[in-house]
Amino acid sequence: MSSSVWAYNSYVEKSRTLNDGGTELELSVDYFAPVSVVSESGEGSSLTADNNVKHTNADLIYRYGLSSDFQISAGLRARNVQTNFIYSDDGNQYSINKSGLENFNLGFRWGSGYEGSSQYAIEGYYAQKMFTNTELTDETFLTDSSLGDDTREYAIGFAYTIKTSSDNLYEARVHYRSPAEYLSTEVFSEVQLTLRWERFALYGGVENVYSLDSSPYANEPLTKPEFRTDPSELYNSIDRAWTAPYLGAAIALGPKWRIETRYTQVYTGNSTDIGPRILVSLAKRSEDKKEFKKQDERFKEYRLEGSVTKVSKSRKLAIVNKGQKDDLKVGMRVDFYYFDYVGGNELIARGVVIKSQVSKAVVQIKKRYGRRRVQEGTVIRAGEIRD
Repeated sequence: MSSSVWAYNSYVEKSRTLNDGGTELELSVDYFAPVSVVSESGEGSSLTADNNVKHTNADLIYRYGLSSDFQISAGLRARNVQTNFIYSDDGNQYSINKSGLENFNLGFRWGSGYEGSSQYAIEGYYAQKMFTNTELTDETFLTDSSLGDDTREYAIGFAYTIKTSSDNLYEARVHYRSPAEYLSTEVFSEVQLTLRWERFALYGGVENVYSLDSSPYANEPLTKPEFRTDPSELYNSIDRAWTAPYLGAAIALGPKWRIETRYTQVYTGNSTDIGPRILVSLAKRSEDKKEFKKQDERFKEYRLEGSVTKVSKSRKLAIVNKGQKDDLKVGMRVDFYYFDYVGGNELIARGVVIKSQVSKAVVQIKKRYGRRRVQEGTVIRAGEIRD
C-alpha cells in the first residue's frame, strides 16, 4: 500500500495542487486589532480605548482538482468592521458596527509537480466585491462606515517550494495585485520556512506589500472620495504598503482534517494599520482516489525492477534501463513508482513498452496517478505477480 494514500497532511505546500478529482473545503477566520495607523504621508498615530477599529474576515473556500496538476477554487468572504470614536463636535462616544459579504472569488493553480526537491506553481484569483461604498454626508457621518475597498480585486503570480531530505520546506510566493479600481497596483510577496512532521508543522516567514505608486490620488489626495474608514487607514488608501513577519502552527486531525493557527505582526507600512493579526483555519482535504487505491493495491510483487534514465520533453515517453536481456518486451505494462527508502512506495504512473532493445526500452506513459512526475531515477516495475 502506498504510504501517501493514508498520509497525514499537517501542512500543504503553497505550490501544491490537488490530485485529479481531489477536493478541499477550508473555513478560516482572521482577526485584526490595530494598535496604531500610518497615513499616506507616513505620519503615525496611536489608537486608544476610545478611538479604535477592529477588522474580522471569515473565508469559506472550496478547491477542486481538475487534473493532477491543475486546480480551481471558489470562495466567499464575509467581513465585520467595528469602529469606535469620539466626535469632536459634541464629545460623545460613537460606535459603528458594519457587517456583510465582502467578496465572491474564483481562483486557479497550475503546479509543476516535484522535479527532484523543488516544484513551482502559477496561480491567480479574481474577487468581485459584494458591496458598494457611498460617500459620507452630514446625515450618515455618525452612522455609516465602509466595509472595505469595493469594485474588484485580482492577482496573478507564482509560488516556489524546495523540500529538504527531512521533509522541511523553503517557500516563496510573489503576486502582482490590483486591490481595487481606484487603488495603486502592488506586489505581494512572502518567504517562509516550514518544519514539517507527519501530524504537526511549525512555520515562520515574512509577508510584504510593495506599492507600485500608481494611485490616481497620490498627487491630489483631497480629491479622493470620502468614505467612513477612520480611524483605520487600511481602506481607501493611497499607495499602501506594509511588512509583516508571522509564525504559525498546523496539526493534522486525521488523514483528511487539519487545523492551523497563525500570528502576524504588521509592524511597519504606509497608508495602513499597524498591529497583530490572528488567523485560525479548519480544512478537510480529500485526495483518496478510488481508482488510485484499486491500482495501488492490485499488484504486490513484480518480476522486474529498474529505473528511468531519460524522459522526453513532452513527458509522454520514458527510457528505462531494462530491455530484451531482462525479458522486457514490446507490449508489456510498466508501473512507475515514487520510492524514497523511508516508507515511500507510491504508484505514480502506468505505461506500455513500445520499443525494446538489448539493455534499454522506451515506455509510453498512458496513465498518471497523483501529483508526482515521472523523472530520471523513478523506479519502474514490470511483470507483475498477482496474489
